[in-house]
Amino acid sequence: MRLSGKTAVVTAAAQGIGRATAERFRDEGARVFALDRDAAALQAIEGVEHIVVDLLDPSEIAALPATIGDIDILANVAGFVAAGDILQGSDDDW
Repeated sequence: MRLSGKTAVVTAAAQGIGRATAERFRDEGARVFALDRDAAALQAIEGVEHIVVDLLDPSEIAALPATIGDIDILANVAGFVAAGDILQGSDDDW
């Protein structure tokens, strides 16, 4: 198990690429924190820690380190598309 002893965090983990990534990290021995706002879909993923979170809410993001602790691997799969190009984007868009 190549990731034994490592802690991985995967955002948008309830489905698609995020879920596949979380499951692969788990299968490789990592302790996985699967993050998503879809609680029901998260519960379907076995062998990982489930954290229901809205990543558009800065206060929810700020609370994560106390729950997770040190992170070895971050797979930030969550995405959001704002109107305009990157030069027009604000801090709130990020």
